[in-house]
Amino acid sequence: MEQELTKRFGEQVKLEEPMGRHTNFRIGGPARFFVEAKSLEDVKDAVAMAKRHGIDYVVLGGGSNMLVSDKGYGGLVIKIALRGFAIEGERVEAEAGALAVAVARASVDAGLAGFEWAISLPGTIGGAVRGNAGCFGGETKDVIQSVKVLRGGEVVEFTNEELEFGYRESLIKHGKDIILSVVLDLKPGNTEKLKERMVAILTKRRESQPMNKSSAGCMFKNYEIKSEEELVSLDKELGLLDGMKEKKQVSCGWLIDKLGMKGMTIGGAKISEQHGNFLMNLGDATAQDVVQLIQTVKDLVEEKTGIVLHEEVQYVGFE
Repeated sequence: MEQELTKRFGEQVKLEEPMGRHTNFRIGGPARFFVEAKSLEDVKDAVAMAKRHGIDYVVLGGGSNMLVSDKGYGGLVIKIALRGFAIEGERVEAEAGALAVAVARASVDAGLAGFEWAISLPGTIGGAVRGNAGCFGGETKDVIQSVKVLRGGEVVEFTNEELEFGYRESLIKHGKDIILSVVLDLKPGNTEKLKERMVAILTKRRESQPMNKSSAGCMFKNYEIKSEEELVSLDKELGLLDGMKEKKQVSCGWLIDKLGMKGMTIGGAKISEQHGNFLMNLGDATAQDVVQLIQTVKDLVEEKTGIVLHEEVQYVGFE
């Protein structure tokens, strides 16, 4: 495998590559094989090679939502480095490795509305589609027209409806399809007003989120209330905010704050005192520190409220 990878990819290959260099958490042991895929053929060949040798593989976008184990990953990490994008009219076509922030800025500069909220979104377009990322009132699914993926060595195109989007969910999240490119369908807008909104979003982000620490963004999905009875019960117990009652969704940051867990620390991992849904690496955190802190939060929330939290983060290299 090593010789074949090196022969095909040359300097694009790294062996025993520390994954802490490639994730926003700045945590993670070495990947046995690491290849930077700069073209469709690169992606196809890397996947085919892994399958031929019976080696597991995982796809890496911006690394903004990934936690890699301290012992690393024994398979092949395929870093998607297809970063081009083009704007034609109200249509934006972006390769999977394009940074969401760059696409957001370019779309606003072109006088297009609908993706300006992504100015605060870490990571790539591919990652945003995979997890139906959203923030500040926007959600990826609302602007997706179609997505091309690699499936079984062939390029397959899916429409928005076929991607089965849900809250922080998509069809892609539960299979081995690899996103290659995305088409966004945006609307005409006023460039100056859109730029003002982007500035307001970035300002709000700086005020409400820890910007100077390594983290994976929001760790837990907001809790979706399942019935009117549960809504009444949780409201009585916790005093839900009006917006939560309207959306039938409990903000995890608010909940963690409400239960007095902000600032909780295990090893080098800490719950932000600024935003309860951010778990930070203080500089020397291990993946195990983060895992233990996650489990502690989940256990306490379930014990005190009956709510079972689910992580947004992708685990790599764990048993």
